[in-house]
Amino acid sequence: MKSGDITINDPNEVSADVVNHFTKLFTSTTNVLQNDMVQEVIPHLITDRINNVLTFLPSLEEIKNVVFSLNKDSAPGPDGFGALFFQKYWEIINQDVYKAVIQFFTTGWLLPNFNTNILVLIPKTNNAGSMDQYRPIAIANFKFKIITKILADMLASIMPAIKVLESFGFNAIFCKWIKAILSSVKNFYCYQWKAAWFLFLF
Repeated sequence: MKSGDITINDPNEVSADVVNHFTKLFTSTTNVLQNDMVQEVIPHLITDRINNVLTFLPSLEEIKNVVFSLNKDSAPGPDGFGALFFQKYWEIINQDVYKAVIQFFTTGWLLPNFNTNILVLIPKTNNAGSMDQYRPIAIANFKFKIITKILADMLASIMPAIKVLESFGFNAIFCKWIKAILSSVKNFYCYQWKAAWFLFLF
């Protein structure tokens, strides 16, 4: 693996280079100025009814529907359990899953490492040799996927409010993208290419 002009082979150095690369990539030094004019110009779009919909606690049946709607062949996260396990043994584990999900929605707190991901680096080329030639894919714990899918479904239920964006002059294509993002949950898959790939656990 190359870091600038230097070739590094030690796993610890490679790991540090990966962390450093993505820290620089996703850390912004841009100063954002507070501007209250936006709040004055754009009215509140979320009504009390919509807020009530967004804060309903999911039922056991809703959680089950989410579990069985997710791809059973998706790669397992750091906990080692994928959708297939949850679907096959649902009758045994459903109360434990329900309690874990409801705990988040009632307290806003996640168990430690609940949202831990495995970062898989996929080479963009056959001879990838530096970090900018890899594409990261995150593989999440399945219970975290359940929560994010429930949240996405809640947001999808208020899609008519998103239509208002077009009346403010936002491009129809942009609005379509927003609708697509809110209507679906991104499942993460891990593909192994011919070149080597690396796993980093955060």
